[in-house]
Amino acid sequence: MQCQADVVLISATLVLRLAGALDNDRDAWGGFSNSVVLSVAVLGIVSAGVHHTGVIDFIFMRVLGHPKTYFAAILRLSLPAMPLAASISNTCVMGVMIPVIEKWCKEINMPPRLFLMPMSYIMLVIGAFAIFSTSSNLVAQSLLMERGLEPFGNFEISPLAITCGMATVLYLAIAVPTLLYIEASETPTPTLSPKGSRPLVSSGTKLFLANIQISGSLLSGKSLGESGLLTVLGKVASIVRVERMGEEVAIAGDFNERFELEQYDVLYIWTTTDAILELISFSWVSLIALDGGFEHQHRDDGREVVEVVLDGLCPLVKEQLTSTTMLDGAYGANCLAIRPCSMQHFQKPEAQASEVRTFVGLLRDQKKAYQFHIGDNLILDVPRNFAADYQNTTHFTLVRRLSQDEEESGKGDVGEAQYRDMMVSGALLVMLIILVASNTMPLLEAALLSSFLMVLLGCLPQKKAFSAINLRIVLTIVGAFGIAKAVNKTNLAAVMAHMTCELLAPFGSRGIYAGIFIATVGLGVVFHCTAVVSLLFPIVVAISESDNLPVPLHEAMAVLMMGATCQVLSPVSYQTNIMDAWQKVIPSPTPQKNIQHLPVPRVTIVDVGDETTYCIGRSKDGDA
Repeated sequence: MQCQADVVLISATLVLRLAGALDNDRDAWGGFSNSVVLSVAVLGIVSAGVHHTGVIDFIFMRVLGHPKTYFAAILRLSLPAMPLAASISNTCVMGVMIPVIEKWCKEINMPPRLFLMPMSYIMLVIGAFAIFSTSSNLVAQSLLMERGLEPFGNFEISPLAITCGMATVLYLAIAVPTLLYIEASETPTPTLSPKGSRPLVSSGTKLFLANIQISGSLLSGKSLGESGLLTVLGKVASIVRVERMGEEVAIAGDFNERFELEQYDVLYIWTTTDAILELISFSWVSLIALDGGFEHQHRDDGREVVEVVLDGLCPLVKEQLTSTTMLDGAYGANCLAIRPCSMQHFQKPEAQASEVRTFVGLLRDQKKAYQFHIGDNLILDVPRNFAADYQNTTHFTLVRRLSQDEEESGKGDVGEAQYRDMMVSGALLVMLIILVASNTMPLLEAALLSSFLMVLLGCLPQKKAFSAINLRIVLTIVGAFGIAKAVNKTNLAAVMAHMTCELLAPFGSRGIYAGIFIATVGLGVVFHCTAVVSLLFPIVVAISESDNLPVPLHEAMAVLMMGATCQVLSPVSYQTNIMDAWQKVIPSPTPQKNIQHLPVPRVTIVDVGDETTYCIGRSKDGDA
């Protein structure tokens, strides 16, 4: 059974309250009235306003330029990202950065995958710059004040955060080219398919499974090469299965561009988002919705095509893909393509081919129909404005519009109204930082003032302002507060602190700090950073008050707060990690440097098990 952190923590607090470990409702649910918890919720509105006006995109596109080396590129990208991450939500910044990085990488001829996850790590670390920069810092400050202990100054840990942030940038600038093997060109390294055949797909390219049908009689009797499909599918597509009148086509010998198509042939393809968008408008070919929806809907002018990643509260989770009830009922959507969470990463090409064919079998098996899971990456045909309406909801970790109107694509410069909104939202963000940094106004009041002005001045619609409040983070913090109270009341914190000091005493204060950091980072794989800070806070305080090996409280808390920002052990440790991991696959750390690059696509055959897989490879001689 898979449960989200907020559900686990709130449930645990409820059990502790019913069991008597928490004496009263204030101890259990006092977090709901905590000004810091409310500030975390309201700051989401400020971040959404800055995101909505496009000021982040505006800043990035004027700073990035055209660097020639990866070292220069990661530094250029870090310049605007680091101050933004220290001011507003990392998730908002990353949501804007993903399409910016993809567009920018095409211009500088570097793979986007080499920037996405590293930038998530950089922004996480630099997010501890100020007390108001990240929710984990705010929670730590609140807990100190609640216990009557001396709080941090707004920028007391800034030197530590800057040092760690710069060290992170330098490490990634050196390590990424070494570990992930950057080549001189964007040409992807092909992955060898089983039994020595031609490449199945390219390593590090995000692909989706889609279903197309030869709907026009014009292509009937034509070869695959003559049809133009190879041009659309590109260099990294594979035809996983071909069906004719409900039966899989069995081919004796090589399957190549001379394979003859017939009307109503169905092709299961494993291809890129760009190819899928081209197939939508490709003549004589229909893109069939995998959920059984009507194929013609995605051609409607009142609809758009989006890419999403399912989150924990999405009603699609555990529902069958082949049923149109939930997709149509919840969103009025059809599923054009899917990349299941189980197929996000492949270390071996044999595993990739096997996984893809197994999944196609699940799609066709009515008794064992595939069920959606958290982390599934979908391409949906949805009603117009879907991306804008669901951008900040808890249904999806990522919502990105793929289709673009002609009038929108023709727009170049920023319009006057949009420019005004960008300037206003940027000014309100600066005002918020100045008010809090100068202690002119408490954080909650300053955040509320900025949020109200964002809405009143037209920078953010009221509906989006309410949807920007992340209730799940609030519940996570409240639940963690309750558990932390119970840990303190039952003397469990004192016992654990004593054990920690006894174990790490031979290593001195550095050993204590290392123990706190390791525990914080380890728990960050499972829990949100705010929950980790709340759970470990009483233990850290007890360690600082221990007679065995006392350490200064603020130093120990600074280690805890920096550890909370280092949620880098897993692609699912933090929201921005999830967004990046599902966006581009990180290649295997063991590069195939001796594989020859083959520039032009052609169709070849791959044998997997006892069936035949038809795939797009690349010919050495460049023949079409």
